[in-house]
Amino acid sequence: MVLAAEQVEDFDGLSRARSLNELVTSQAALNEERQTLTPETVKALVDSRLPWMLVPTEAGGRGATLIDTVRVIEELAFADASTGWCYMVTAVSSGLVAAFVGDDAVKVLYADEDRPFMAGMTGPRGTADMVEGGFQCGGKYSFGSGARHANWIKSGAMVRSGGEPVTDSHGVPAQIAFVVPADNVELQDNWHVLGLKGTGSVDYSVPAQFVPEDFTFSLNEVQQRRGRATFQIGVKGMAAAGHGAVALGMGRHALHEIARISREKVRPGLPSVADRELFKHDFSFHDAALRSARAFTWETIAESEAHVESGRPLTDTDLYRLRQACTYSHKVAAEAIRFAYGWAGTTSLREPSDLGRVLRDLSGATQHFYVDPSSLVDAAPSALRSY
Repeated sequence: MVLAAEQVEDFDGLSRARSLNELVTSQAALNEERQTLTPETVKALVDSRLPWMLVPTEAGGRGATLIDTVRVIEELAFADASTGWCYMVTAVSSGLVAAFVGDDAVKVLYADEDRPFMAGMTGPRGTADMVEGGFQCGGKYSFGSGARHANWIKSGAMVRSGGEPVTDSHGVPAQIAFVVPADNVELQDNWHVLGLKGTGSVDYSVPAQFVPEDFTFSLNEVQQRRGRATFQIGVKGMAAAGHGAVALGMGRHALHEIARISREKVRPGLPSVADRELFKHDFSFHDAALRSARAFTWETIAESEAHVESGRPLTDTDLYRLRQACTYSHKVAAEAIRFAYGWAGTTSLREPSDLGRVLRDLSGATQHFYVDPSSLVDAAPSALRSY
């Protein structure tokens, strides 16, 4: 039995996220120390029902818009980057899976109280051999963010028949995403990194196993079965929106911290940091830059949603704008975080330090594929034509 959908008027995702702020913040250092979200953090997210706000109402979710979801991602990342990151992965993954898999899979995945806390890596690093009723899937993957506390794992694979690659109707190698229980996956203990430690983004292996066709969906062609048109934005576009939101939350956290510290920090013979002219100038600049990046990101996401809701598929220009906004948000947030860390002096150097942690988390976020500088190069022709 699929759970009844949340009543629209009873679900305010952003308010629910803000209500978790104190708990999530209190667990941030432990998330980093344990290299995965604490049970307290996971329970708070599950109890809030936030991980399933993007899930279509037909599958028992909230059927929220992408713009509402990324606002929640930003709010949770403001409290703790690793929590915001893991929430992004499970919220987007749970929504996409619910929109595209078959009816039998929905009945299993979203039944009763056992809803999926999903993780995994959708890049098609594995193989999916066509067999009767589905696929024989397996492979080795990196960056399984949230895998240590997930109950379902979503992964990508190249489709084969008789050991040979299969192409789609456009002559492109066919790719699918498939979902398996977390118990069927082998995790490696190799998430030894500088930043975003709490995400537990370990490598993992999926031993070869049968996956019914209902538990798969095409990564080549958008074949949506349920839910709002938002999902026509696709995996890459939705992921770019989510990553940008995490960066914005991190940047906002840094400015929040330095605003607090600056009022108390005084060096011998000098006024408080908050009263120094150079600090005031630079704080105003980074505040404006971060707010501008946020407005641009939200505008780009909202426009993309409006386009698909009106029945117009996204163009390459639309997708480039989403990638552009994502990369730009990371650059602006990175500058704000470095500014805050520098002005905090030894306060940010000594542990425990929120600014020290957010600087480390930044080092992880800016290394992601979605933030590669080439995304701005790719967006340039579209941007030039717009003038």
